[in-house]
Amino acid sequence: MPTKPRRRRCLECGIVHEPCSECGLTYHTSDWPWCPHGSTRRTLSQIEPVVVFRTKSGEIRIPGSNTKPTPRGCERIEIRDIATLARFDRDYREQLRTESADLRAKHDAAFDAYTKDRRSELRQAMQHMHPFARALAELAMKRNDEKRSKRDDNFEGGFSVLHYDASNRDVQRDASTGWRARQV
Repeated sequence: MPTKPRRRRCLECGIVHEPCSECGLTYHTSDWPWCPHGSTRRTLSQIEPVVVFRTKSGEIRIPGSNTKPTPRGCERIEIRDIATLARFDRDYREQLRTESADLRAKHDAAFDAYTKDRRSELRQAMQHMHPFARALAELAMKRNDEKRSKRDDNFEGGFSVLHYDASNRDVQRDASTGWRARQV
């Protein structure tokens, strides 16, 4: 006849919990009350795998579905828990933000050179314009400069599962959901 397990003070939280009648292990309210013990804290952090492909050059490709086969020459990376996904998301967003800033700087430099050439031509032509037309051209240049200075360079990227909840996302309907609406 098995002996009844003794109640013990939990080393994790300091509270006395009821032990499991089968193995004698102490479990928390948030743990599953059957053996083998699995904490809901652990199981809730696991998600359907997020798949990304990394090329040999280090470029990251994100497929539309985690069931897509791995393209030739790519490494398949499966992210299975939220903590790892959050870390990958943070690093990937920073990489994209840096690349975006570098590309924006090149674009701005090229646009500034182009604008400088066009405006020098316009200023020469403005010397022979009617005062109203000259004022209109100056206003147009001023507004164009203000519009560029107010431009929003905020970069948004990453995985929406980490940044939105079900209330602000569209439902998914595809073959994987049996064409029924499913929050993703």
